[in-house]
Amino acid sequence: MNDQNSDGVRGEFETDARLHLLREFAEQLGWRGLQIYQLRLNADICGSYPVGTVVTSYYTPDIKFNLQINENPVGQKRLYQAVIIADRYGLAPIPWQAFTVDDRNSAIEEASRLSHVLSRSILRNPKTRRQFIRQYPHLICRQLVGRRTFLKLTGNARSNF
Repeated sequence: MNDQNSDGVRGEFETDARLHLLREFAEQLGWRGLQIYQLRLNADICGSYPVGTVVTSYYTPDIKFNLQINENPVGQKRLYQAVIIADRYGLAPIPWQAFTVDDRNSAIEEASRLSHVLSRSILRNPKTRRQFIRQYPHLICRQLVGRRTFLKLTGNARSNF
């Protein structure tokens, strides 16, 4: 086996191991089905990165309610940032949360540390969703949520509508 093939196999193994660890992180937070998405940057979309850079992201499958994880910075395999996309509930993305994954234990510890903002159950359960929205009313996309719903979710009698 030549070095090029050996490197390719090693790269696939590293990607599989990373995906496994990030799936552990996501599952600890109640998210299932984490998938990898890789994009090789070309001259039209490279921005400040060199052409050919591979950008790796991880997503759960539901477009309107999902967990997204990105390498941060691009190209390394230890530091990540995660966000919940909750269009289904009329919310702006929850701010990016940085975390580090070295092994299974660190994945579990980081999931526990971030469970107050990244846990799937926060938004799936109506009671905890209302509580979360009261705590973070700035995340409400007012153009997507009607006045009555805004008042109900926030308990705020005054609004900017």
